[in-house]
Amino acid sequence: MADFESNSKLAMKFIPRAIEGHLERLVRSNKAVLVRRALPAHRLAAYLGRWLTPESLAAGAMAGHLFETFAVGEVVKSFANAGLDWRHHLSYYRGRDRKKFSRGGTQREVEGEIDLVIERDGVLHPVEIKLGAHPSADQAAAFPVLDAVPGRTRGPGAILCTCPQPGVLRENLLALPVWYV
Repeated sequence: MADFESNSKLAMKFIPRAIEGHLERLVRSNKAVLVRRALPAHRLAAYLGRWLTPESLAAGAMAGHLFETFAVGEVVKSFANAGLDWRHHLSYYRGRDRKKFSRGGTQREVEGEIDLVIERDGVLHPVEIKLGAHPSADQAAAFPVLDAVPGRTRGPGAILCTCPQPGVLRENLLALPVWYV
């Protein structure tokens, strides 16, 4: 595992908070993203966390977080490959508000968090990243918070997941396989 220390640099990039100053209940912290050129950052994080086999990683408590790191890293690299500075287009939202919804007859609360907000031409596209292969529209419960941002509109959103095929979950909400990035 000497490759981790040699021949390419590990960069820790910070994704800025979404539309800072426009939402009252916004949590004031940056989200760190590991970006590595030679070895994918999620593999480095798995090694450092001592998940040495794919099976132990998939069954581990951090599997969803590492999947999110992988997916965000792929989006960042896609912007870089297109010649765009991702820092001008990518952000995230994490608020103190909690959304209530009922599913299957039971009431649930979810935190107001959007894993990735892609901004293009004044339109905010929310993206939620989930490890599962069967996303639901309930997982996008925090997306309407972007409607309160003045001067910008909310465009179609997506749940980036491990589903086998892309699909429509509801109007303006798609389920996209992670390999579409």
